[in-house]
Amino acid sequence: MRFNESAELERGQVALVVPHERLLRAGARHAAFGLRAPREESAPLEAVLAVGRAGVQIKENARLSTLLLFEDEG
Repeated sequence: MRFNESAELERGQVALVVPHERLLRAGARHAAFGLRAPREESAPLEAVLAVGRAGVQIKENARLSTLLLFEDEG
């Protein structure tokens, strides 16, 4: 899947993108992945969506992920 939003991180920021709890309850998931600054804002965010045997219906612009933002102090 390709996200319709981008993430522009400032220097010293890192982000973790994890599946949204509603996506997990619906029986689908994607791998968590990290982002680190500097990052091209224009670079699309993509993830492989794994769906159970029963399938899943996803509405356009549905929230499929949660972005957790951290300050890298190291």
